[in-house]
Amino acid sequence: MVGDPLVVLAISFAGASAVLLAAGLRGTLRGDAVNRRLERYAGREEKPEFESLEGPNLIARHVDRAVQGRGFAEALRTNLLRADLRLTVGEFLLLRTAVALGAFFFGFVVGRGLTRPILGLFVGMLFAIGGWLLPHYYVLWRARRRLHQFVNQLGDTIGLMANSLRAGYSLLQTMDLVARESAPPIADEFRRVVREVGLGVPMQEALEHLLRRVPSEDLDLLVTAIAINH
Repeated sequence: MVGDPLVVLAISFAGASAVLLAAGLRGTLRGDAVNRRLERYAGREEKPEFESLEGPNLIARHVDRAVQGRGFAEALRTNLLRADLRLTVGEFLLLRTAVALGAFFFGFVVGRGLTRPILGLFVGMLFAIGGWLLPHYYVLWRARRRLHQFVNQLGDTIGLMANSLRAGYSLLQTMDLVARESAPPIADEFRRVVREVGLGVPMQEALEHLLRRVPSEDLDLLVTAIAINH
């Protein structure tokens, strides 16, 4: 079976898909991605919060342009931001395609070896569907987990902010204190607000960006209170 050209092809596709998967996940660690996005905030581009990051390859950029402005792409871009995954829509769609292809050929090999050869296609299709859906549900799961972590930290953060403001610190200094003294994800989000303001974005606009990334009712109340008092 190892010498079967179809098996060799399947293994090759699975390996290539794994490489693409690793490359895509590595994109979540690109530290300069936030800097590029914040620079666009300062430029006041339309919909700055949901601008795509520049893709690492030509195909991803073409996909980004092809889906730009479409509802599903905007929703996906929002979910990627909320999950703190620094991938463009194009990169993520390519990643899903790579995972689905890899899953198909893996399922094809497994199904072909355990059943009649024709059933390998059926098993491969089932694996491909699972491979296509898995990244989507991972993003939703990660976004929900991150939101839950943020909300759990918010009570202590409000206390820290109140003490800092009573001590005479400015609102921006207080947010910088939260960014330095708190744990992720709340530290990361407040750090983004501080950096946006440092790049010239008005405080209220930066807080609205924060609300889009973290759709919490409790945070909405905090932002409203800040807007009223500052």
